[in-house]
Amino acid sequence: MSLLALHGVPIGTRTWKQLDIPMHKHSFVGLDCNTQRTDWSLDSFVDEVLPLVNQDSIILGHDFGGVCAAMVALQRTPKAVILTGTALGPWWSMTRLSAQPILNKFFYDKYAGELFVQRGNRTKKQISLQPKKQLDRPERMKKVARQMRPPPKLAQDLAARCPVYLIWGTNDRWYPPPVAKAIARATNATIFWVDAGHYAMWEEPAQFQDLLLEIQERL
Repeated sequence: MSLLALHGVPIGTRTWKQLDIPMHKHSFVGLDCNTQRTDWSLDSFVDEVLPLVNQDSIILGHDFGGVCAAMVALQRTPKAVILTGTALGPWWSMTRLSAQPILNKFFYDKYAGELFVQRGNRTKKQISLQPKKQLDRPERMKKVARQMRPPPKLAQDLAARCPVYLIWGTNDRWYPPPVAKAIARATNATIFWVDAGHYAMWEEPAQFQDLLLEIQERL
């Protein structure tokens, strides 16, 4: 059994830096680290991940990485998908709206990079974001937002493919508990709550690790 961890934007593989993954094999996929990328479509990211997944894989996805995880699962049927701080339904329509003129200055010029990450925390525990040149790229985040068009029945289709679990911060500002509950209903998922914000794996790494192990033992 292996774990494939897919992060979101903008902090890359450092999303998982606090974790000592309890599975015997794991890998972190850097979906947003190639600054020379020209194709920012969701499909292009999914195509990168597909060759890494088989029936013994557990896919862990955070935010944008969670959408990728769900879409990959529709083509590869992994052992399970674990979502944390992400959304599979109509919330991405609002993300696309945030990339429109005028609004994008508020959502990305103001909240991109470091500020976006830190405001997602429940506590004042800071996430190491060095080197900072990897961050504060509003244009990159805007491109990702404009391209976010996951399949309309992604959650329901995912439920038919493999078991789904949610590990969710009770104080997630970007995707609050009602979002998690809606996803759980659509995917028949079990929710594990963590007293944390959007980056539960940073604020409560020990609990997050324990939950990963519990899920592994259920499979």
